[in-house]
Amino acid sequence: MDRAGGEGQPLAGLSGSVVDYAWSPDSKAIALVIEDPDPDRAANAAAEAVIPSPARPGVPPPPGAPPSDTAASPGPQGGGGDKDRPPKPIVIDRFQFKEDIDGYLGKKRQRLFLYDLATHKAHRLTTGDFAEALPAWSPDGKRIAFVSKRAPDPDRTYDFNVYLAPAGAAPTEPVRLTAYEGEDNSPQWSSPLAWSPDGREIAYLEGGPVKLFSYGVRKLAVVPAAGGAPRVLTAGLDRNVGNPVWSRDGREIRFLVEDDEAQRIAKVPAAGGAVSEVAGGWRKFASLRAGPKDGLAALLSTPAAPNEVYVLDGGGKPRQLTHQNEAWLKEVEIAPVVRTSFKSRDGTEVHGFLVTPPGATVGKTPAHRPLQPWRAAVAERRRVLDELADLRRPRLCGGGAELPRRHGPRRGLRQGDLRRLGLGGCPGRAGRRRRRGGQGPRRSRPPRDRRLELWAAS
Repeated sequence: MDRAGGEGQPLAGLSGSVVDYAWSPDSKAIALVIEDPDPDRAANAAAEAVIPSPARPGVPPPPGAPPSDTAASPGPQGGGGDKDRPPKPIVIDRFQFKEDIDGYLGKKRQRLFLYDLATHKAHRLTTGDFAEALPAWSPDGKRIAFVSKRAPDPDRTYDFNVYLAPAGAAPTEPVRLTAYEGEDNSPQWSSPLAWSPDGREIAYLEGGPVKLFSYGVRKLAVVPAAGGAPRVLTAGLDRNVGNPVWSRDGREIRFLVEDDEAQRIAKVPAAGGAVSEVAGGWRKFASLRAGPKDGLAALLSTPAAPNEVYVLDGGGKPRQLTHQNEAWLKEVEIAPVVRTSFKSRDGTEVHGFLVTPPGATVGKTPAHRPLQPWRAAVAERRRVLDELADLRRPRLCGGGAELPRRHGPRRGLRQGDLRRLGLGGCPGRAGRRRRRGGQGPRRSRPPRDRRLELWAAS
């Protein structure tokens, strides 16, 4: 699409779904990450041409389409025709066969392509059957850095690494720049690779130890583009970092820091040194981009306002550029959010925040009383679970062990307890209203009085 305006034009000559892209420095080519096309697309299109699918709710059917109640004609045996056919089986032949949001993965990969805007043709930049992500052009436009897991079975490892490939006319085997056994700049962190202004180094994220899985701290690191040992710049910072941005002279790197109920901007010398703050406060910065005169552009949100685009000068002072949410904020009432803290059993201070009712007066926040109902509910749930566990234990009987038997709750364990705590429960033989314990026929002594008292903070 032309920046001056007009309708967007789709890129010709592409098959598959574009997942990510990066413009070349001279704007003559685009590095594309394209997911393999659906192998069943042609068969689905042919079937759709014969028997169109019913229109989705709220979407009018295309011109000439049959009514939705007759779209699936009855079959020869009186059934619903194609509508009653069993779905095509899903063949699973890989270790990681499913993922949140994406569903079943199949054999499709996301591969790195180079698209020439003059010829409208695309070709692969790499070889091998591997997924690739996060392309980043070198300043001279001759190389592209990206992230990939190029192991014999990528599904069985977390070993993402940074690779480098020439932006040439034919696919080549990429060069691996990092060799850390854990994750290097995993695509799930959504942190782009960052080239230094002179094109000699690449800033990226190094994950924590593999044994810590997602609980390891992500650190900022720099690796030479020509190959060599990387150096970690935030080894002493006990916080996750991301989104590195180089200064114009290449002497500093600005980045995001996940902190206490906030996300701030910090910087560190590219050669190594102390980490210092650029912009902080009880707010969240995101999506850093380099600006003129060593400034930054970023998204900024607070508990009272959604994201807007801001620019930060060299001193870190933000200035708002967009006001997309101002009209909406005038139509709604935002619930005030206040910070709170309390101490755990070992004395550690834990911080948090409370969302108060709209229009409430924000004053002194009680630190402990709001937790009393939660603690009481946990204690009651633990009691019920202990009762159930005791029912399943073998009991000694006549010198041997009697196997557990299925029967109703013990005395003092009422059906209402189980329903209230989401544990279900089964009534006794006497029926739903006649449970073990209490008075009446076939009842034992009265059950103990068990109550759950909830206290509200004043």
